[in-house]
Formats: sequence, structure tokens, C-alpha cells
Amino acid sequence: MTAGSLSVTGGAGGIDASLDDMEATSRVLAAEAAELGRIALAGHRLLLSGNLAASAVLDPGGAAASEAAILAALDGPHGVSVLAAGLELMSAGLWAAAATYRAKDDALAALDLARHWVTGYAAVCVAPFVLVAAGAAFVADPALADAAAAELSNVDWGQFIANHPGLVDEASADVPGGLSALMSPLQPFSGAFAFSQGQSPVPMTVAQAAGLVGLAYPDGHGEAIANPDATTTSSSTPRDLQDILRALATRNSMSAGPNQGDIDVRIVTTVDASGIAHRSYIVDIPGTKGWQFDPSGDRTQPNDFGTNVHGLGSDDTARREGVLQALRNAGAGPADPVMLVGHSQGGLVAMSTALAASESGEFRITNVITAGAPIGGLPVPKGTQVLSLENRADIVPSLDGQANADIDNRVTVSFDDQHHNIGENHSMTTTYLPASAQVDSSADPSVRAFLAGLHGTFLVASGTVTTNVYTIRRTG
Repeated sequence: MTAGSLSVTGGAGGIDASLDDMEATSRVLAAEAAELGRIALAGHRLLLSGNLAASAVLDPGGAAASEAAILAALDGPHGVSVLAAGLELMSAGLWAAAATYRAKDDALAALDLARHWVTGYAAVCVAPFVLVAAGAAFVADPALADAAAAELSNVDWGQFIANHPGLVDEASADVPGGLSALMSPLQPFSGAFAFSQGQSPVPMTVAQAAGLVGLAYPDGHGEAIANPDATTTSSSTPRDLQDILRALATRNSMSAGPNQGDIDVRIVTTVDASGIAHRSYIVDIPGTKGWQFDPSGDRTQPNDFGTNVHGLGSDDTARREGVLQALRNAGAGPADPVMLVGHSQGGLVAMSTALAASESGEFRITNVITAGAPIGGLPVPKGTQVLSLENRADIVPSLDGQANADIDNRVTVSFDDQHHNIGENHSMTTTYLPASAQVDSSADPSVRAFLAGLHGTFLVASGTVTTNVYTIRRTG
């Protein structure tokens, strides 16, 4: 990773914030135009009033001069009426420009979605013919088959994928179309079943496709069990983003084996000048620990494939329930600021938890920080600020097939850190923790605004930190 390799979208300096500013300016100009219009109307009423006509009897020249002056002030080249009309035109122009940009952005997104769906559908339809043709060629020329097999066996596929993350990005976005093609022979039955389960019968997005796959992985419920014997992370108050991610990296490395479901709930306590104590909560949520592709196997540990597909599908998950239960157990209330910090699957769970808390009002999730998480398909709750770190060489953030929206409460920081290894490109300690130091020193206005919002609440110069460790398990 080289200096200056960060790129930032969204947030206070993003396009959506600029469009919001344009719309706000348009409203101000429209209000000023309306006020000037009222002044112009009052002026014209004065001209038509009997008082001015009566004064003409006594001083015809003076009355005429007054009338001419008022008319010039109202309707002259620089008059109030002209100024009001000009402001109204400027207001309409700004509003139309913002609306046009948003409409164009939505249209391009819809076009890209359709392109990927058609590509995926066509790829599955054409694949049998390609395989048959290749098989026929290999039967006709065994030497060609041997050469192809030898060539393929020499490829390090892990390194190939790590070196070409864009292929995964494209392929992920093509999945809905491919899944639709696979379902098409049974569409009347599969579509009806999917619809009965609250899923789209014809998946158009990765989230809808994941929701269909998730039907094979019933998620049950989650519970959070206090684990007082677990080793805790740093007890010092975080001073910057790197401190925050360092604690997540530590928990991520310690959550293994029977305790792979462990999360931290860190309680940051500060005392103000009046002696009043204030508490905020930081929840560290590690990523996937065990895949467990077999839906009939032991799925007690929720850091698995099932949670990944349910998370991508915006479904409720046992892990989300566990995080909410852990906050209850730790004593968090509806007025306490809460920040969720997650890596990979942990980022998905963090965003999902923020959405659930926003809907219920049980907790006040003010901030979410994700590292290497595919959260582009998840909306951001109003009142929650999100910072996402994404390594362009990491394939995981692209698994949702959708870029993070450029909106005012979602900041995405992308960077380049190629290790030519899938795991290393996605690693908290090797990739995302070092990147956080660069983010801390960034002068980008969106980054600065997000970090400034953490100071005094989560980033504090003095105070105490109490860490509670909870083991989340799947039940039911």
C-alpha cells in the first residue's frame, strides 16, 4: 500500500451530500423569491391605491415621479419583480440539475443490474453447449485434452483469483441471472415456493439470490452467553481508528474453537466537568470462522456459511439476535451511543443489527465501522454514520455485486494492498489494520467528518473501558 492510494466516496464530501446542498440552496432561493414576490405585490397595490392618486391633485409632477420610481424599483431591469423571477429560475435550475443527476444515477444502476442478470442467465444457458463441444473436441483429440489438463493443473487458482478480484466482482453480480436460469425448468414450482417464503421468485439482485439459497439454511435463534473466562482486549480508551480496529483484530484472532462466536462489548465511561458519568458501547464482531456448508450438520456456531447468505439476503440472523442480546446484557439503553465494528461477516451483522435497532428503537446505533464486508446491498439507517474500509484486492467486499452507495451518511474508503493471496488480502492484521493508520491521517473531508463525530463519545482522551465478552450460539 502506497501513500495517497486511498480513494473516498460518500460522506460529507460525497456526491449525495453535494446534491443535498444543491436542493437545500434551491429551497432557500425559492423562499427568497417568494418573499420578493410578496414585496412586489405590495408595491403594485401601493401604485393602485387611492392615496397616490389623491396626492396627484396637489402635486402632479411629484406624484408622477414617485410612480415612475416605484415602477422602476418593482419592474425595472433591476427591480424586485425581475430579481424574484431570476431567483425562482435559479431555484428551479438547481433542483432540476440535482434531480437529473439522481435519475441518471438510478438509470445507470438499473441498466448495470439488467446487464449482469442477462449475462448470468446466458452463461448458464450456453454452458451445456460449450461443455459438449469441448468434450467432443477432447474425444477427437486426446492430446488436446491432456494438454488442457496439464495447463489447468499448473494454475494456482487461489493466486489467480487474488490477482484478479474484478472477475469475482463481475461473477457475483451475474449470480442472480444464473440462478434464475437454473430455476427456469421448475419455475412454476420453485417460484411459487420462493414467493410463499417471502423471497423473490425471480432473483434480480445478489440479495434476492442469497435469500433463496438461505432457504436451505434455517437460522434458528441466537443467544449471548457471558464468557467471564475469556481473555479481554485492550482496557485502554481508544484514541483513533487504528485503536478501534486493533481491538477488533485482537478479538478476531482470539475467537476460535468452541469460543469462535465470541464478541466484545466494550463500555467506555467518561465523567464530565459536572461529575456526571456518560457511557458509550463499542461492539467488536469478528468474521466467518467455520463454513459448515452442510445444513443438516452441527450449526451451533453461527459464524458460518448460513449467516453469510442470510446476511447478504438482508434476513434476520442468529448472530444479529445474539449481538442485540449482548447489548441488553451489558446494560445498554436506548439513549446510549453504540458503535458496531465488524470484519467480513461481522460487518454484515453490524449493518443488519443497526437496521434492526433503528426499526425497534431499542438501541441508538450512532456509528458502524466495517472492514472487508460486502454491505453494498444493505441500506443505512437514518441517524447512523457508516465507515467502510475496502481493499480493492480483497474479493469479499465485492461478493454482494453492488458498490456502496454514495450518500451523506456512508463513507467508503478504498485502497490497494495486493498480497497475491486471498486470505492475506482479506486479513484484519495484514491488510485492514495497517490501512486504518493511513485513514487516520487522511485529510479527506468525509473521513475527517466521520472521525470527528467519534471524538468525545468513542474516541476519548481519558476515561475507563470495561470489556464484557459474550459467546453467541445458534439455538432452535
